Amino acid sequence: MKSIREMSQPEIGALVVSHLKKMGIPVVLSGGAVVSIYSHARYVSKDLDLVNIYSHRVGEIKNAMASMGFREEGRYYRHPDSEFFIEFPPGPLSVGTEPIREIKNKRYETGVLSLISYLANRMRQRSPGCILPLGGFAKFGTGSFSLSQPEN
Repeated sequence: MKSIREMSQPEIGALVVSHLKKMGIPVVLSGGAVVSIYSHARYVSKDLDLVNIYSHRVGEIKNAMASMGFREEGRYYRHPDSEFFIEFPPGPLSVGTEPIREIKNKRYETGVLSLISYLANRMRQRSPGCILPLGGFAKFGTGSFSLSQPEN
């Protein structure tokens, strides 16, 4: 397997999601990293928002992340060999006030990444230059995007 230094954002996400799942902590990728995946990196986010869908205790997540070499820094977890950082926003799993009804799984060499599928449909409905609300804040830029659903 690749070293963390060589991993892309989705590969790190798949590694962490798969590891946490093995530890009994299911999480789902949401936010800007999902937009980055669906837009083929036309939108760039340096963080991965992994929603703790069953509200596992912070200590459980902290121990699982430490076992992979991630250090807690404020509300984020960082690995010394990666530019990406991970945050665990609280659930429920939603975009704004709309609940997520479908989760996609995308396989990488590093594991299986669970991510929300809602954003791809939402982004297709928007015109370039629009604002896409993600949670309590807005993220999105201008330009045209070629979007595709991740494969299973």
